[in-house]
Amino acid sequence: MIAEIISSIAIAVTISGVTLKDLISKSKANKADIKAYIKFLEVKQVLNAPFEQEVLPAVIKSIEEIKQETEKLRVNINDDHASLILLHLVLKMSEELMVLHNLDYNDPKHNIKMYKSIQEVRSKFSKALVLLSAAFDIDLTKSNLLPIVLDMNFKPRSK
Repeated sequence: MIAEIISSIAIAVTISGVTLKDLISKSKANKADIKAYIKFLEVKQVLNAPFEQEVLPAVIKSIEEIKQETEKLRVNINDDHASLILLHLVLKMSEELMVLHNLDYNDPKHNIKMYKSIQEVRSKFSKALVLLSAAFDIDLTKSNLLPIVLDMNFKPRSK
């Protein structure tokens, strides 16, 4: 059931013009590399912990680690389509890390800005995870990442 939901979401998702169809038909990426990357992400609390548990130094460290691992995979993956998706993740994390590094602890609004940056990162990752898991037939049913994949990809219907 979850796999069908993720597949139906993936059909509508695009990152910089890369679609599920592109990944399925043209990707030469190694499924084992993508699966190992997703396993690495599963233990990163910044992608799924409740916001009230987030602490700025830990958030920065975690996003930097994820960025480093994402860039490593992007360089080694040998596939233009998957590489483009990973590049967009790296760029989003770089953008949000600049915001996070410039936050002032004395500013009472720093938590709101931190949460917004975390949300931006989670949103980009949710789309990438949908595409990658659907294209490479990776089951996220028992994954810690399932909540962001489902929560971040559904928008309420407007009346």
